[in-house]
Amino acid sequence: MGDTNWVKNFTPKTDGDAEWAAGMRYLFDDANENVGDVQKAIKCFMRGAQLGNANCMRQLASCYESGRGVPKDFVKAREWRAKALGLDFDAEVVVQ
Repeated sequence: MGDTNWVKNFTPKTDGDAEWAAGMRYLFDDANENVGDVQKAIKCFMRGAQLGNANCMRQLASCYESGRGVPKDFVKAREWRAKALGLDFDAEVVVQ
């Protein structure tokens, strides 16, 4: 089993790409290093989205669509997708 401290060291809170990479690692834990933690992934994606990272915004949208780590919310999912595309979002336009 590898060193799992890399995630903490890898995530400077000023780099959206690093937040996305760390979030994906927390979300999928494909190296079986027991670092999987959906809540930590969401925090990384939120920080990255606040830094303007479109990948983080799209991943948040996916999480809201599926209810993974957050309550299922299609309005928030659409809002994050729109932000990732650089569009203004009007919640009243959403029809479900």
